[in-house]
Amino acid sequence: MKTGFLLAGLKGWDFLSRAHNDFDIAFVSSYRVKGTLDSSFEDIKGLCSDKGIAFIDRDRLGKDAFERAELVFSLGWQYLIDGLDEKLIVLHDSLLPRFRGFSPTVAALLLGERRLGVTAFKPVEKMDAGPVLAQAGVDIEYPLKIKDAFSVLAGCYANTVKEVVEMASKEALKPAPQDEAKATYSIWLDEADYFIDWSWPSAKIKRFVDAVGWPYAGAMTLYNGREITIDEVEIADDLCFENRQHGKALSLKEISRK
Repeated sequence: MKTGFLLAGLKGWDFLSRAHNDFDIAFVSSYRVKGTLDSSFEDIKGLCSDKGIAFIDRDRLGKDAFERAELVFSLGWQYLIDGLDEKLIVLHDSLLPRFRGFSPTVAALLLGERRLGVTAFKPVEKMDAGPVLAQAGVDIEYPLKIKDAFSVLAGCYANTVKEVVEMASKEALKPAPQDEAKATYSIWLDEADYFIDWSWPSAKIKRFVDAVGWPYAGAMTLYNGREITIDEVEIADDLCFENRQHGKALSLKEISRK
C-alpha cells in the first residue's frame, strides 16, 4: 500500500530515518520548523534524495501529491491542510484523549508522566478529537531529555503506522470515538515559558530543563542581569534556609565532569 508522509521536526526525522524501509513511500513533504536548532528538514530531504523517495517542499504541496498515495500520514506537521482528505491520518504524540493540543511530549515530561505514546486518528474540525485508529505506548524512566523521548517515540510511530496500513490493506479500519469526558489539553510554549520558575521542586526543574532542551531553545534564567541558557541540571542535597528566597544563589562551585 502506497503511503505519503507529511513530516516535520526531529519527530519526523527520527521516524523516517528508522522506518523508511518499512513502507512503500509515494512521497514525503517537509519544511523548516521555526524555533528549533536541529537540521531535520535538511536530513529528511537528504535521506529522500539518497533513497530515491519523491520529496515535496511544503510550499509546493498540492492535492496532486495526495493522489499518489492510498494513505497519507501527518507527523509533527504544524500547518492546516486544506480540506479533510479521506486519505489523511494524523499521528499525535500522546495517548489521546489526554494531551490534545501543542507540545504534548514536553507537557508530559514536565508533569513526570511515566508513559508516553502515539495515537493515529482521523482528523475532524475539533482539535485532536477525531476517532482513533491505533495507539502505541511505551514506559519511560527519568531523567529523560526531549531528544531521547522523541527517539523512543519513533518506534511507537512506526508501530502505529504499520498497524493502520495493515488494517487498511484488509479493509478493516474501524475508527473508535474518543471519550470526551477524559480529554485534557496542553498549550503551546512562547519565549516567556522557557524561563525556569525557581519556586518549583528541584525534580520538576530538572525535568523542565530536559524537556525544553535541544532541539528547542533551552531553559532560560537571569544571571547578573543577563539571560543565560541552562543545559544541564544536577539535583544537589537541600540546605535548610531560614529565609528561603527562590532564584537566589547562596554559592557557586565548579563541577568536574569526566
